[in-house]
Amino acid sequence: MKEKKQKLLEKTSAWLDLPQDAVMGLFKVELMGDRQVHIECYKSILHCEETEIHIDAGKKMLSVSGENLQIRVMNSVELLIEGFIRKIEIL
Repeated sequence: MKEKKQKLLEKTSAWLDLPQDAVMGLFKVELMGDRQVHIECYKSILHCEETEIHIDAGKKMLSVSGENLQIRVMNSVELLIEGFIRKIEIL
């Protein structure tokens, strides 16, 4: 059933010429060098320290590890993390 729903969403996004991530509720991660991570379509922040931030991204969880990590922008759609980014994991 999930496969049918996913295929329908993919066809709908193509037919309407919309990005798949927006239609399917997928998160988007953009890494800018090793200093910033921009995340769209996240659900919540689960854990936040200077060395590690865990983010609920719906069906997956993201883990950002590094040094001097700070959340610079946080609203209902996007999250911007700055610091020395060492690792990003999708869990």
